[in-house]
Amino acid sequence: MYVEGRDGHDTTSDSHVDNNTALLTDGGAIGFNQGLRALTVSVNSSISGNIAVAGSGGALYVRGCLGSMVLIDNSSISGNRASGGSGGAISIAGEGPNPYDTSILSVTGNSRMESNYAAYEGGAWSTKRSLISISVASNSSVSYNSAQMSPQSDPFRGGGAVSVLQVLGSISLANGSRMSHNTAKSGGGGAVLVYGDTSSVSISEGSQMDGNIASTGGGAYFTFGDLDVLRVTGNSSLSNNSTIGVAGGAVYVDQALGSIVVASGSHMSYNSVPGYGGAVYMAGSGVANGFNTSLSVSDVDGYTFNEYYDDWLSPLAPNVSSCIPIGARTANDLGRLCDDTPGCHSFNLFQQDSDNVPQTCLKIVTVTVPLVQQQANYMRRPCMGSYVREGSQMDGNIASTGGGAYFTFGDLDVLRVTGNSSLSNNSTIGVAGGAVYVDQALGSIVVASGSHMSYNSVPGYGGAVYMAGSGVANGFNTSLSVSGGSQMNGNYAQEHGGALYTTWGMDVLSVANNSSVSNNTARSGGAVFASQAIRHITVANGSSMSYNSVPGYGGAVYMAGSGVANGFNTSLSVSGGSQMNGNYAQEHGGALYTTWGMDVLSVANNSSVSNNTARSGVCITGNSPHYSGQR
Repeated sequence: MYVEGRDGHDTTSDSHVDNNTALLTDGGAIGFNQGLRALTVSVNSSISGNIAVAGSGGALYVRGCLGSMVLIDNSSISGNRASGGSGGAISIAGEGPNPYDTSILSVTGNSRMESNYAAYEGGAWSTKRSLISISVASNSSVSYNSAQMSPQSDPFRGGGAVSVLQVLGSISLANGSRMSHNTAKSGGGGAVLVYGDTSSVSISEGSQMDGNIASTGGGAYFTFGDLDVLRVTGNSSLSNNSTIGVAGGAVYVDQALGSIVVASGSHMSYNSVPGYGGAVYMAGSGVANGFNTSLSVSDVDGYTFNEYYDDWLSPLAPNVSSCIPIGARTANDLGRLCDDTPGCHSFNLFQQDSDNVPQTCLKIVTVTVPLVQQQANYMRRPCMGSYVREGSQMDGNIASTGGGAYFTFGDLDVLRVTGNSSLSNNSTIGVAGGAVYVDQALGSIVVASGSHMSYNSVPGYGGAVYMAGSGVANGFNTSLSVSGGSQMNGNYAQEHGGALYTTWGMDVLSVANNSSVSNNTARSGGAVFASQAIRHITVANGSSMSYNSVPGYGGAVYMAGSGVANGFNTSLSVSGGSQMNGNYAQEHGGALYTTWGMDVLSVANNSSVSNNTARSGVCITGNSPHYSGQR
């Protein structure tokens, strides 16, 4: 069918447009010579098995523009082929005197856009105009689509599922939906290829963007522009994507990337690339746009609650619960307060005290209720739920050239791993950055609240993190903080900096509150190698920087430079029952090696700097510091 008329609306409900073939023209089933304001496929409908043998748009071709497309209510657009062009199912040329953009590509309500094929770009959907949003929701799927450009690779001919020639506003996968197992066989963007900027890519509520493959870069997503936010939250996944191209096992951003958030039990893991950035690659810088990139792997994105009924005794029953009035607080406030209150495991937004006065309070303990008390004073009331802390992971990513998980040629403002989360077991066989490679400045590294940055490896520099630039021009030096029972252990660099390598100095290296930077290995600087000075090194509150080892200099820490020009010498403080023990350097500085002086060495409050081993400078090699020690 070929439609010559002006823009209209096409709606199918409980209908089928299947198994049609166009031998010499575009649009296997339907072609629109002008535009189409809206296409709605709903209520068990299908557009499937159509073929454009020599052209674009296996099922539908629009020479003009398409205002919106909605696939809803258990419907499908599947198994269509554009054997001689782009848009395996739908192709939009965007021509005409008054062109306009597509507002939304929506796949929702258990619907599917699957197994479509295009010889060029856009395995399922291709447009030469901008697209405001892609929304895949409510257990729907855009999967198993493919785009193949033969005989040679071309990054501009990709987008295994979707290709957008101009700007793409946002991508949202929600409510257990999937954009997975799409393939760009000769181009970039295994699932999505965008030529312009994108404001956000959001994968949430148990959704997946997994198992996509691209030839030239960006296993799942590729953009030649900026990406403001990449967000994976709510037990979702951006994992097992790959490319055989130069960069970006999962995501390739040719310009700037504002922030990366992996939260609430989500995963960005087991992505791979034979080049740079096993999971994410960023080639540009956001400085011109007023921002630097941040990378956060954390627990709950806000707070997660499970509603249930909580058994409670009235205040007439003593010593079984306590109510702490907390006033008009939000659910997030309650979660934080409960988390910080010893013995608290749940909280209630409403209960009545003995005077029948409504209160909002925290529940501190729960006990077995005797039968007599159950009969007399026992009450049941709705409980908002227990505070849930879910760790996320950015683990097991692989890059052949550098940055096992993340690579940027720009700055990285903050690298944050918190809330029982993990950035671990990433690797590269390249020159630097087993987990993270930053070619410019890195502002701060935070590993907190029972998190791990461990067992990353590199045959070069920086087993976990490598930083080549300086933040001095931006008013800062790098800081590394490991706290709250967290670990930065077991990282390996064949060259220098088992856990962290920086070609510049650092302001603070802090290990606190029962945390550990231990069992790291390198040629020099078993845990940390700094080419210039570190202002403060602190190991405090039952923490450990121990059993790091090198065949060279500085079993735990190596500093090659001086802070004198910046008005300081290094200080090392080990306190609060902490340890800097058992480190080993075959050459000098069993625990710490510095080519310059130190201002203060303090070991206090039942702490220990002991059993370190080296040829000389068993504990510390460098100009004599002022030493203070006390029990």
